[in-house]
Amino acid sequence: MPEPFDSCVTAQHLRLFGGIVHWFARHEILIEEIMSAVSGAGRADVMLLTRRLDFNAKREALLDLLRHHGTPVDKFDRICAYLLVPHTQMALWRNIAHSTWRPGRHLEFIQPNWILNLPETIRPITDDLDEPSERQVPRDDRELTYSIKDLEDVEGILAANYRALSEFLHDAGLLPAASGDRRAGHSSE
Repeated sequence: MPEPFDSCVTAQHLRLFGGIVHWFARHEILIEEIMSAVSGAGRADVMLLTRRLDFNAKREALLDLLRHHGTPVDKFDRICAYLLVPHTQMALWRNIAHSTWRPGRHLEFIQPNWILNLPETIRPITDDLDEPSERQVPRDDRELTYSIKDLEDVEGILAANYRALSEFLHDAGLLPAASGDRRAGHSSE
């Protein structure tokens, strides 16, 4: 009989899960602020238009909007690079939001429970359905395991990226002075 799922998820895991979700939300709000500033639409209008979009859809919409408004290539490339950081962590975000967790092969690791429990005919939600089938998520349970250190690293990377992107946007004149809290320090704010 498998171990109970709650025995492997500690309070520290839950705090880190919350921190990671928090920094995704901060990035999404920043994307909405950029959309508002670039398009001239009010923040409420942008929020209404994008509220059902996930991070990746908001990211793509922003990049389309920046192209449409002729954002200089150097600024576009920097924004794209900053937004690529959370984009690369979307699989983890989805696992936090939609998975239960089980112990990994080693005591200090946990992993999403779906990896070994899905029938072969069901593709995991983290697969990109627009990509060829050879890009499917591997079913090797060692591929998606996380230690406390891994989760701390991801949370720190997302926090630092948010601060750097916010500062860049202010310096580039793409956000009004009151937008995107430049003092964003850590996930407990």
